[in-house]
Parts: sequence; C-alpha cells; structure tokens
Amino acid sequence: MDRILQLAGIGLLSVTLVACGQTENPSQSQKPPVESSTVEAYGVVEAENLFEVVIDFPAKVKQIFVEEGQKIEKDTKIATLDINQYLLQINTKEIELKISDKEKTKILSENTVDLSNDEDYKKLQDSYALAKKNYDQALKDFKNAGTLLPLGAISQTEYDLLKLASETKFNGLSNIERDIVLYKKSKDGVTSSIGIKNLQAESTNLTLTHMKSKLNTATVKNDTIISPFDKGVIYNIGYEEGAAIDTALKFCTIADLNALIINAEITEDFISDVKIGAAVLIVPVADRSKEYHGKVTRIADMAKIENGETLIAVEIQIEDNDGFLKPNYNVDISISK
Repeated sequence: MDRILQLAGIGLLSVTLVACGQTENPSQSQKPPVESSTVEAYGVVEAENLFEVVIDFPAKVKQIFVEEGQKIEKDTKIATLDINQYLLQINTKEIELKISDKEKTKILSENTVDLSNDEDYKKLQDSYALAKKNYDQALKDFKNAGTLLPLGAISQTEYDLLKLASETKFNGLSNIERDIVLYKKSKDGVTSSIGIKNLQAESTNLTLTHMKSKLNTATVKNDTIISPFDKGVIYNIGYEEGAAIDTALKFCTIADLNALIINAEITEDFISDVKIGAAVLIVPVADRSKEYHGKVTRIADMAKIENGETLIAVEIQIEDNDGFLKPNYNVDISISK
C-alpha cells in the first residue's frame, strides 16, 4: 500500500512540473524583438577626384618612374617625354613670326587700301575682337582649372570641359582671322599687305601661346609629367617607354587619396531610415579590428534594380581616414537611424 502511495505521489509531482513548464515558455517567447538602431550594408572605397592625364601634343615616352598602384605625392615625377618634335613646331612658329615682322618692315612704304569706312570689314573686326576676348577668358579659366583640380575644387569633367572650351574658342578665333585675310585679299591692290601681315602675325602669336600652354599644365611641366595631388595613387598606365604618344589615349589616371568616399547601396526596405548627415561606422574587410567614422553626404534620387532587388545609391564621406583605407577597398558600414 505504501508502495502504491509513493508511485502516485511521484506521478502527481511530474504532472505539476510539466504544467509549470508549459505556462512559463509562452511568456518567454512573447518578449518583443529589439529593433536595430542602425542600417547595415557594405560599400566600396572610391576616389572622389580623378585626374586623367592626356598628352595632346606630339611626343615619345622617354622614361617612366612609377608603377601601377604606386602611391605618389605632389610634383612626383611620373615620366619624362621626348618633346623635340613639338619644340621644333614651336620654333617654326617663332621663325614665322620673325619673318612676318621683316616683311611688314619691307612693305611699310606701300600704299594701303582705306577700309576704315567699310561696314563689312568693321563687322569682321568686331567679331574678331569678341572672339579674342572669349578665347582669352577661356584660356584663363583653363589655366585656373589646372590649379583648382588638385585642390578638389572642380571635378575632372569640369576640367576637361574648360579645356575643350579653350580649344573651341581658339578654333573660332582662327576662323575669323582667316575670313578677315580672305576679305582683304578680295580687295584690289597690294595695299592691304600690311593689314594681312599683322593678322597673320597675331594668328601665329596666338598659336604659339596655345602651343606653349600645353607644356605648363597641372600635370605637365615642359618634358615632365608630374602628380597634381598631395597624396595620390597612379593606375591605368597606358604606355611603355619608347612608345609614341597617341592624343586619343590617356597616359594614366591619378586618384586623390585626400578625397576618398564610400559608395554603398541600400535596399528600398531600409532607405527611409537613412538621412543626409547620419553618422556612419566603417569597418574595413581588410582589417576588421579597425573602425572609422563618416557621415552620409548624398542619397541618389533614383533607384536601380539589380538581381530582382531595388537598391538606392548612398555616398559616405570618411572623416578620420589614417591612410589605411584605399580605393577599391571593401567595407562594412552601419548607418545610424
């Protein structure tokens, strides 16, 4: 009988314990999940300022002093060029200028046609004066751009556009000069020779100025290619020593290491939690023991679809890079909501 009572007591205790366990588990699973205070993503380090070095005059590569991916500083010698052919072209223009001066002296005593009251000629002169003013300003802007680009004040695209603008204005000025010469030649007599020689001399002088300006840019000093950035890295070197320069092929690209950013992509599910100015924690994949800080500086106005997922591009400024982060490094980022 005692044995039966003991077994009954054990059974009752077991039922009680199971019941207690069943009432505790639901309460534990009902705890609300903790909402994350950050948006997690990954990104790639990129250089905000890129300078594509283009040599737009005849030359040959004499010697290259750097290697692909090498870190360089301002005025670091990248390569030297054989520019003898180009210097010969410049010298030829200088000789043309001297000959023109002698020819003008020779014909100074000749009579000249009076075009002071010629309306068509006046219009050509006015067009020339305006074109000359526009070219001078375009050339000045381009030279200033060579100073601003290394500082990050303008982009490579803006620099290239200013360069193109100066060349376009120069071509326009040359065309008007040609029109004036042809107009004067259409007048009878050799009396317009002085005027023609003056225009030819001015045209030659403008060409000389333009040619010489190509030897004094942000990256070219006479026969030497140099770096425009205080801290940069060189890549995409497109030439070997001894190669002839192709004006359609860039010599190399230089990335500004003082202007690195992170480009990341956020899914549309979380983009509403990302704001301009939000703090960002940056952890490089190359060394997860390191941490850097930044802030969101740009959120794209248009999404893209990739592999069936809608993504929005986000740009992040790095605030405390110690030189470890480099272009094309992968990083994990945590953006504060």
